Amino acid sequence: MENLHPQIGDRVRVRQRTWRVQEVDEWPQARVLTLAGFEADGQPCLLRVIAPVDDVAAIQATRRVRRIGMRRW
Repeated sequence: MENLHPQIGDRVRVRQRTWRVQEVDEWPQARVLTLAGFEADGQPCLLRVIAPVDDVAAIQATRRVRRIGMRRW
């Protein structure tokens, strides 16, 4: 993966799920990321990963308005 330096609040993809960075601990050879997400049942959960051991991919922020139909609403 890329050499990513996530900031607190960034959205990232780790282990096939989307997470928000809560905390970043920098070390000379690695970073420990504390990530916040949700379980399938809606319960909040935390995950700690070590970069570069775990693949961390940045998610591009989209700030566009999406139009949806009444059926989807």
